[in-house]
Amino acid sequence: WRGKDNKLEYSDFLKRYTDHVNHWEKSGVNIANHTLDLNYIIAKSDNGKLFIKLKDRIANATIKVTSPRETRLLGVEETKYQIDGSGKYTFTASNGGREGRPSIVDVKWHKAMGCEIALKNEPNQAYPGYGALSLINGIRGSQEKYSGNEWLGFSGESMDATLNFDSTIDIESIQVSTFNSPGQWIYPPKSIDVWVKTITKDEFEKVDIQEKLDNVKHKIHSQELMLNKKDVVAIRVLAMDHGVIAEGNQGAGNRAWLFIDEIVVR
Repeated sequence: WRGKDNKLEYSDFLKRYTDHVNHWEKSGVNIANHTLDLNYIIAKSDNGKLFIKLKDRIANATIKVTSPRETRLLGVEETKYQIDGSGKYTFTASNGGREGRPSIVDVKWHKAMGCEIALKNEPNQAYPGYGALSLINGIRGSQEKYSGNEWLGFSGESMDATLNFDSTIDIESIQVSTFNSPGQWIYPPKSIDVWVKTITKDEFEKVDIQEKLDNVKHKIHSQELMLNKKDVVAIRVLAMDHGVIAEGNQGAGNRAWLFIDEIVVR
C-alpha cells in the first residue's frame, strides 16, 4: 500500500480499500471484510501511566470501548485509552450497520505495572514484543504459542531486569512465567534469582530462595518466588538461560532460547 515512494500511510490505503469493499459488496461479490478490525499497541506515558493505543483510526467508524469502569464511544480524534485496573478492555468499530471483530485486552493488575524497568540484555529482534514494557504491562502471553507482543525471546542470553518503583512498596511474592518447548530449542531458565533494595539499604541484597526449576514438563511454567519484603524501592530479577542444548536433543550444541512474558509483583 505504500507505493514506490514509501510515503503513503496505511490509513490512506485503508480509506481507499474501504471504498472498493463497499463497491464489491453492492455488486454481490463475496469477500472477507476485515476493514473494521482494530489493531493496538500497549504504551507508557512519561508519567508512568499505561494505555492502549489504537494503531489506525478507521475513517467514519464509531469505536465503542467497554472497560472495568465504563462503556462509551471514543471521540473522533481519540486513539488512547488508559489502563487503570484489572479486567477486560474491549474495543469494537462499527460503520453503516456493520461491526468489526472486537479487540480484547485482558489485564491482570499488579504492583510493578508501569514502573521503570531496564534490561541488561535486549530481546532478540525476531521476538522483541514491546521491549521491557511487555514484562510489566499486566497482559499475559498466549498459553499455546510464543509469538505476539507479550513474549520476549532471548537467544542464548539470560533475562536480567531491574525494576524501580516510584514509592516504597511491600512485596509478598513475584511470579515469572516462561515458555517450555525443547523441540523448538526453547527451555525454561536454569534458575531465577532476585535482589531487593529497600529504603534503608543503599545496595541490592540477594534474597534466599530455595525453589528449583528442575524437570519442567508443562508448556508454560510459572514460578512464584516468596519474598515477604517491606519498604522495597527496587528489585533485580535474573532468569539464567538454560545454556547449551545437550546431545540427543533437537538443536544440540546450540544455546537455548529463553521466552518470558511477565514479571508479576504482588
